[in-house]
Amino acid sequence: MSLHIISIVYIIFCISIVHIAVCRYYWVTHKDQESRN
Repeated sequence: MSLHIISIVYIIFCISIVHIAVCRYYWVTHKDQESRN
């Protein structure tokens, strides 16, 4: 039971990191495009 909970928390943690990384990448690229124009 505890292993199942740990696996769920690990998956949520990984998804959160990927989501933050994608948001930061999109923000940086969008900001660069605005500065160039």
